[in-house]
Parts: sequence; structure tokens; C-alpha cells
Amino acid sequence: MISSRYDDEFDPDEERWTGVQISNDFGDEPIVISISAYEIFCLRLLDFAETTAKMENLPILNEPVWSEIIENRERLRARLKAV
Repeated sequence: MISSRYDDEFDPDEERWTGVQISNDFGDEPIVISISAYEIFCLRLLDFAETTAKMENLPILNEPVWSEIIENRERLRARLKAV
């Protein structure tokens, strides 16, 4: 499992960072990347997920949550274009 945290989600005794911290459950050291790099990665991942779902005609396409995923992706795309 991979998880991410923005730089406003610190624990009280935790070292500070700027950007997004990405960690995994395999014991590797977390990495920190810029917020824009993280959001570009997320956008590309969502584009890939949509392409794959359509190519494979996956059941997720018929789930109510799918439209929310696409709406969130488009908001992210618009925000990145505005920057």
C-alpha cells in the first residue's frame, strides 16, 4: 500500500517538510516531492485508469463513484492548467 500526506498533516513531534510525502508499507524511507509534481502524477494515473477501464470495459465504469472520480480529475486538470 502506498500513502501520501500533504505538508499540512504533521504529527506534533514530526520533522517538517514542504510538498507531499509518499510512503509505502514495505519499510522504504518516505520521499517528498513538490505538490505540483504529485498532482501531475495523480492526473496521469487517473488518465491511465480511465483509458484502461474503457479498453477493458471494466465494471467500475458503471459504478456511481466513477463519475465522482472523473469530476475530481477534471477539477485537478483545470487547477493545473491555471497554474
